[in-house]
Order: sequence, then structure tokens, then C-alpha cells
Amino acid sequence: HDSREQAGRPSGERVVSMRLILGAAAVALTAVAVLGVGFVAERHARAALSQEMEGRLLLEARNLALVAADALLTEFPELTLIPVVSEMQQGRQDLAYVAVLDRQGLVQGHLDARRLDTPFTELAALTPVAARLPLAGQERLLGDADHLAAAVPVALSDGRSLGTAVVGLRRAYLEQQVTRERRTLLALTGVLAALASGLAFGLTTLLLRPLSALRAGLARIGRGDLDTPVSVPGRTELSLLAGAVNGMARQLKASQAQLIEKERLAHEMELARSVQESLMPKADTAAGEFTVTGLYQAAAEVGGDYWDVFRRRDGRLGVAIADVAGKGLGGCLVTSMLAVLLRSLREEHDSPAALLAAVEERLLDSLRPGVFVTLFYGLLDPDSGRFTFASAAHSPLLVWRAGAGELEWHRTRGIPLGAVRGRRGALAASLDDIVLDLGPGDLLVQYTDGLNEARDAALRQEFGLERIGQLVRQAAPRGAAAVRRELQSGLRAWT
Repeated sequence: HDSREQAGRPSGERVVSMRLILGAAAVALTAVAVLGVGFVAERHARAALSQEMEGRLLLEARNLALVAADALLTEFPELTLIPVVSEMQQGRQDLAYVAVLDRQGLVQGHLDARRLDTPFTELAALTPVAARLPLAGQERLLGDADHLAAAVPVALSDGRSLGTAVVGLRRAYLEQQVTRERRTLLALTGVLAALASGLAFGLTTLLLRPLSALRAGLARIGRGDLDTPVSVPGRTELSLLAGAVNGMARQLKASQAQLIEKERLAHEMELARSVQESLMPKADTAAGEFTVTGLYQAAAEVGGDYWDVFRRRDGRLGVAIADVAGKGLGGCLVTSMLAVLLRSLREEHDSPAALLAAVEERLLDSLRPGVFVTLFYGLLDPDSGRFTFASAAHSPLLVWRAGAGELEWHRTRGIPLGAVRGRRGALAASLDDIVLDLGPGDLLVQYTDGLNEARDAALRQEFGLERIGQLVRQAAPRGAAAVRRELQSGLRAWT
């Protein structure tokens, strides 16, 4: 009762043993196979017996024809033929008649002497029968419902016909022989079927006996017992299946531990994501006639991209966007350190290039070999519209000039933070402070490579800088928020 409930089956449901089902199926199939073989054998035996009878009948008729050839040349052939015919039929219940006819069809040899020189009417009632054996010359095989007869011509050596030798067989005798052979074969078939069925049933139940152990083991696994192995001795498929079940139990136990660990990591990842999001702006930033708006969307739970906007004491806005080589928790930790460094150094340097160099100097010892950071940092004076920036190998800056209706791409020669180790001042030497004057309606767009390198659904073509420029050109007259929405929707449609 308990094992059925643990296995997910109603306690009142009747369970039929697989050993019984397969054993019965084996018995049935064996019996059908043996009986089928017996039936085919009986058909072949009947055909073989009939062929044997036909062959014997033809042989006796041919022998009679040879004897009759000399007798029919004498003046009184009956003196030779009647003893021969009598000897052939003596004690032969299978023979219905034996006769020798002359060329006119008159009887010259018969068991009944009164039939001499009379027509042999028995042949008139017979019709030709398809012979199983080849017939020679004028030989015929005739029959009706009761008799089967062989008619062989009596001929001289030169081929001249002297008459016909006829030997008739009772079909009832043939049926008796067939019936006797059939009974013997059926009795043998029945004995073989019984023996084979019993052997098949016993062997099947013996081979399937481990199913009980397998069922009990699966029930234990269903109850949560993953430590007790299923024991099935031998080297059959069922013993291999038991080994597979034991392996499955071990893997399930390991998977449970992994699931717990995965849930713990997912919780920690969620905490990391919350921390990362807390480091980035939650709303648009307005300063004078300028508005700064942005969007962050990680490819995984957390990522290595980061952006920030902050106000300096001198009234200028600091704008930063970075991309750490690497995804996941490692990239998230680096962006967290980067955010702390930017906030701690933002008041110490009026030059964006100097600030980037200072950030690398403090961050370099924390970066693993092969990990580098592209970083864009700019200062906006909202009163004058002057924007000064430096880029450590970050994506090209895009500027929309409202007055001219043109796009400007600003590329720099800066190298990434952490790209060159062991050569002090390499980053600072590659950086320049670039100054842009922004007029009314001008718009500045900066991004990470997750935008321009996003691939289409077939993973063949990147979104590309040209499409970014087209979307900015279309949405720029409607403001920064419109550009952000247009880029976001265009990227979603592309991917």
C-alpha cells in the first residue's frame, strides 16, 4: 500500500506483474510458433505422401506394362496376365483394380476372369489429374472423388502400341495414411509446444525476477532515499539498468546539492545586481538647458558595463561610461571598484585625461592579467555648453549638430585601462582632452559595444555604427529621451 502511494499510484489500483505478462506472452508466442511449424510440416507431409503414392502407382503401372508387352503378342494373353494381376492385388487393400487392355480397350488381364474381352468402363468415369511427377509419352494420371488411377501404354520396342496397363488406387486409403501421419505429427507438435512453452515461461520469469528489486529501488528513490543502492546480480541488461538507476540516484543527489548551491549563487547574484544598479543613476539629470538620460541593460544577471552622472562643486556635470572586459560577477566587481574610484577622484582633477590616468593607477593592482577597461569621461559646463572629454579606447562619441543637421563621430587614440602593464605612463601618453562646444538642439550619444556589436536573430550581422547613426538622425529633433527610446526599440527589433 505504502509503496504504491510513494510511487504515485492509487493504493486501490490493481497491479499486474510484468513477469506474468511477459511469461504468458512468451508461452503464447512459442505455442503459436510451434503450432505454425507443425501446420506447415503437416501440409508438406501430406504433399510428400501424395507424391509418394502417385510415384508408386505409376511404377506399378509401368512394371505391369512391361510384363504385358510380351503377353499381348501371344494367342492367349490372359493365361499370363491373370496370374500377374492376381499376384499384384493379393493382400493389397489399397488397390481398387488392376487391368490390362488391348488396343480396342477390351480387358485382357483382370482379377475377375468374367471381365475378359469386355470394355473397361472404369476409365470412362475418370478425368485427368495434375501429376506431381513428370509423365512419359502417353502416360496419364486420372481420378475422381474415390479413385486415383495410372494408365501406362503397353508398347513394343519400335513404339507400336499394343494396349494399356491400368492400376487404380482407393483415395480412402490415401486419406487414412495422411490422417495417421497427421495424428503422429500433431501429437509430436503438442508435446514440443508444451515443453517449449514451459521452458519459455520458466526462463522468462527467471530472467525478469530482478524487476522486483528494480521496482523496490525506484520506490525508495521516489521516497527520497538516494543512498540505498539497487542490487541486481548478473551481467544482463537488467543488472546494467540497476547500475544506471544507482548512477541516476548519485547524480540526483549531486544535483540536489548543486541546486542548493545554484540557489545560493543566484541569491548572491541578485544582491550583486542590486548593488550594481544602485551605483547607476535612477532618473534623468537636468543642469541648465541640458538633460542627461541613459539606460543600462545587462546581457546576463550582472555585467561589466557602467555609467554615471554626478555634479561637481564647481557646477559642472561629470559623465562617465565604462565597459569591463568580461561578464558576470567578475565584471560587476570591477565596475563597483570603478564607481568608487570615480566618485572619490572626481573633485581632484579638472582634466578628464588626468582623472582616467589616476583611476588606472589605483585600479591596476586589482585587475587580473587579461582584464582591461574602456572608459569614457567628460565634464559639461551647463552655462557655456562646453564639453571636455577623454576616452580610454571607448566607443566613438556621436554628436548630432542640430543647426547643420549632421552627425559627427569623434574617435580617440587612447588605450584601455590595464592594457599595458609594466610601462608607467603609457595610458596618460595616449590620452587627450578634447573640447566640444554644444549649441542649442545639439545632442551627444555615448554607448558601450553591446549596442553596436549586437547581432541579428541569425547571428550573422552586427547592429553596427551606421544603424546607430540612422536612428539618432531620425529621433534627435525630438530630444535625448526620444533617441534613447528609438535606440532601445531598434535594437530589440534587430535582435
